[in-house]
Amino acid sequence: MMQEIKKNGPIVVSFEPHFDFMYYNGGIYHSVEPSEWIQKNEVKPSWEKVDHSVLCYGWGENEDGKFWLL
Repeated sequence: MMQEIKKNGPIVVSFEPHFDFMYYNGGIYHSVEPSEWIQKNEVKPSWEKVDHSVLCYGWGENEDGKFWLL
């Protein structure tokens, strides 16, 4: 994703946020604890349920961790 954005500009990404996303009003959105972000070595289906599509135009990192700019 980072290479695509750097080479060709913004991309469309889709996701399904948790219910608390409706209360988001700024800053970096976290729906789970950072320790839960680590992907487990589990087989995932080839598709994921999504209900939001947004434009991803960059990324960053601060004291809270890495993030995507949407």
